[in-house]
Amino acid sequence: MPAAIALAGAGFSLLLLERWRPAAVAAAVALGFGLAQAWIAGFPGFPPADATDSVLWLAPLGILGAAWPAEARRSAPLVRAAIAAVVVWATLWPLAGTYRWDAAAGALWCGGTAGALFLLGPDRRRAEEGGAPAALAVVAAWTGVCSLLAHSAKLARLSLALAAALGGATLVLLALPGLRGPARGATSAGAPALGALLVLAHHYAELAWTPTLLLAAGWASLWLPSPLPSRGPRAAILARAGLAALPGAPAVAAA
Repeated sequence: MPAAIALAGAGFSLLLLERWRPAAVAAAVALGFGLAQAWIAGFPGFPPADATDSVLWLAPLGILGAAWPAEARRSAPLVRAAIAAVVVWATLWPLAGTYRWDAAAGALWCGGTAGALFLLGPDRRRAEEGGAPAALAVVAAWTGVCSLLAHSAKLARLSLALAAALGGATLVLLALPGLRGPARGATSAGAPALGALLVLAHHYAELAWTPTLLLAAGWASLWLPSPLPSRGPRAAILARAGLAALPGAPAVAAA
């Protein structure tokens, strides 16, 4: 279902002007992921009752990033920083000042995690690369497997639903390679949700540091040079997905 919704939304966005394509694809990915979460665990209320329920409300943040005008390049990093801060506030802030952390440790954890998510979040140029949604889909799938091994079936299902939604957008990019708008839209919607799922897997499902960092390394592969650029856009998309998949097997072994 999430893949079908994202696929239909990405295809419909091709009828729109270039300016609105990224936001339309971001909305399609967020909708597919949200409906999958509602089917898995029921539609969460607002404000969320717990940190896991907040994931649904984080994917639509990507619509803001996708719709941000290209002319406003100086303010784009501020938008990425704000999105990272909201993800941390929704997932980690409930732990600050509890039995697990005191206020100072909570502030350090929240600040450090927000900084890491800001650095992992791809900038506009990398988000427009056709292989970016495929890479995030692969990392989300590995996150689902690791979450299941960490005995969190709910996080596993949510991660796999996000992977399916991003996979639907990837199919459009494989069919019509070279489109920057849909790639940026799917990446913008997937990044906040994936960041939240990684944080939740580590701090709530108690996924160990080693698999968590390996999954983050797969995400960080987006910052490496584009693989196989001379072989055509389809080969580059598949190569990017393969590069992101490399740390996945060691992460599953260490989970």
